Amino acid sequence: MKRLLVITAVALAGFVLAAPAALAVPAAPPVDRSGYAALGDSYSSGVGTRVYQPSSGACQRSPLAYPSLAAPLRRRTLTFLACSGATTADVRSSQIAGVPQDASLVTITVGGDDVGFTPVLAACSAGTPAQCAAAVTAGDAAIQQVLPGSLDAMFAMIHTRAPHAELVVVGYPHLFGSGACNAAGLPPAAARTAIDAGTDLLDSVIQERATAAQATFVDVRPRFNAHGTCAAVLLRWINPPTVPTSDSYHPNIAGQALGYLPALLRTSS
Repeated sequence: MKRLLVITAVALAGFVLAAPAALAVPAAPPVDRSGYAALGDSYSSGVGTRVYQPSSGACQRSPLAYPSLAAPLRRRTLTFLACSGATTADVRSSQIAGVPQDASLVTITVGGDDVGFTPVLAACSAGTPAQCAAAVTAGDAAIQQVLPGSLDAMFAMIHTRAPHAELVVVGYPHLFGSGACNAAGLPPAAARTAIDAGTDLLDSVIQERATAAQATFVDVRPRFNAHGTCAAVLLRWINPPTVPTSDSYHPNIAGQALGYLPALLRTSS
């Protein structure tokens, strides 16, 4: 019996000594270095966060923009090409060539500057009701008549440049939404309603052309519900009119981190 106990004790001791190696927690998976390219306009670059990479100059790329936040969470190396003020033509001429050809993910928000984002806001904030209505009508016409072809050409170029990449097209939020609308400098109620309706039209066309291009569309409007410029100060994810004026009507830090980022992460792989 003593011999059996000794043998058993020795065997258990050997198991205990070997167990740390056998039961060690597996090493973390290696970082996926497949490329991620972020294209588009100021909503992609992070204008509105007020924190910009000095090297990005007038493009105002922010380390707090949704591409910068998403890249480490998706374990990807980011090629950040988005630039403030970019149109679809600008993306074609100066951004797509920088996309790594072996990229596995491309995201983009673009189209607002194609259809007069800034002129509409200027006309509706400082102009007469007639001037505002004319600017909104012109913007809606551009959305329906000009933007579809521009988007199609741009998406085709992206697919050609990075044929194996997942293309994710991220839309725009309502600028105003619901709330007391107490922020200084906001357009009148009728203009706010018309501009938000224009965003709906813009997103619907972008979604339609993205789907036709076999891309994924991310609708951020539900995330931004009750967080527009009309919301209470602590609930605003979009800046009201502010200084510098370039930060006006753009997602702030919360808008990028709590609005855009979760919407993107639910959709992209």
